[in-house]
Amino acid sequence: MKVLLVLAIVVLAAATAFAYGHAEVAAGVSVVVDHTADVVVSEPAVMLLSGGLLLALASAVRRFPA
Repeated sequence: MKVLLVLAIVVLAAATAFAYGHAEVAAGVSVVVDHTADVVVSEPAVMLLSGGLLLALASAVRRFPA
């Protein structure tokens, strides 16, 4: 149940940022993606980043009252 609450908060925050964001932000993101499209990130780096994100989300969920 806690995980669904955190997921809903993250999705709502992303949707709000997307809906009320300025066009310059979207253009800036597309420029960054364009410049970094040819960058190859190693699999261990991706695993480290995703693991860190999961640990951060788990600690946030753990702090909610039951």
